[in-house]
Amino acid sequence: MRRDMLHRALFLGFATLPVAVAATQIAAGCGSSEPPDVIGQTTASTTTGSGGSGGSAGNGGASSASSGAGGAGTGGAGSGGMGNGGAGNGGAGGMGGAASSSSSGTFVDDAGAKTCPSIANTAAMVAVPGWDGKAYCIDATEVTNAQYAAWLESGPSVANQSAVCASNLSFTPPAGTPPKDDYPVGSVDWCDAFAYCKAVGKRLCGRIGGGPAPYYAHDDASRNQWFSACSHGGTQSYPYGQAYDANACNVKDAAYGAVLPVGTLASCKGGFEGLVDMSGNAWEWEDSCIPTDGGADLCRRRGGSFSSAADNVDCDVSSTRPRDAAEANTGFRCCAD
Repeated sequence: MRRDMLHRALFLGFATLPVAVAATQIAAGCGSSEPPDVIGQTTASTTTGSGGSGGSAGNGGASSASSGAGGAGTGGAGSGGMGNGGAGNGGAGGMGGAASSSSSGTFVDDAGAKTCPSIANTAAMVAVPGWDGKAYCIDATEVTNAQYAAWLESGPSVANQSAVCASNLSFTPPAGTPPKDDYPVGSVDWCDAFAYCKAVGKRLCGRIGGGPAPYYAHDDASRNQWFSACSHGGTQSYPYGQAYDANACNVKDAAYGAVLPVGTLASCKGGFEGLVDMSGNAWEWEDSCIPTDGGADLCRRRGGSFSSAADNVDCDVSSTRPRDAAEANTGFRCCAD
């Protein structure tokens, strides 16, 4: 299931042009200094364009079928073959193929000796395997009202936020400090979630290995912490298995009609042992944002909520909201490297 087909089509639309053109790049992370991961940003294929004969156009290489970013023929760089006849020049190179968002590397289904931090008044963490042996830790549950309230009582300063959150003047939800119970905290915006995770010695789940997850790689288990944990390294569609179960988690079909205390449904487990509620209950912010032409950046949230239909509760589903949106059905969980 892919939620960004329109975005990808826009980036790849230039493939029909007769000559190579430069694709506009959009920054993928939230303050990341690395080159943006943009669908349509391709690596060169070993297939080369054939030279034009007497000025005829050379052919671009076929797109690569390998995993990772899709390949572009060398013709896609505009290097068409030179004509062999007289003064005739070879035509412009063909465009490369569409990029792939599939995973690259090797999934090692063993967290090894990975030890997760044990931090008072925060969710317990689970060590999960990663790609190429990059094991990491993720909260077993969504952050609860009680855990968030304990942090607020410590008096966190809004002055220590990153530049993208300079306009966030309070970490307290609109309704006030939440009650000290085990329901997932809601009505927090992205900056609140990011600040909480950082303050307690963790980080908002993002890219495996550190930093924000590439915005257009939300379904890439080799790079995205949240998705890899939910899908057991990209091997299943739901945290509990491959097929949808309407009663496994707190989703619309289960008809609970409201959030439940974290871990209430034993059937809503996985993608790894010890993880719960990665489908339904409350949407979860992740560290994966993209700038907009005006207004707040857009950031991803994952997993669906108690009111989400069947097509919005699998592991690769994602929804975007402005960075400063605080909605009752949206909370978060943290990760650690």
